[in-house]
Amino acid sequence: MKAKEKDEVMKEFSDNKIQILSSTSVVEV
Repeated sequence: MKAKEKDEVMKEFSDNKIQILSSTSVVEV
């Protein structure tokens, strides 16, 4: 895997992770 592709995948993953965390936080509150 190229470094650029890996960065893009990690970026998408972290974006999704943030969305998941924020939605779970809202659900908990």
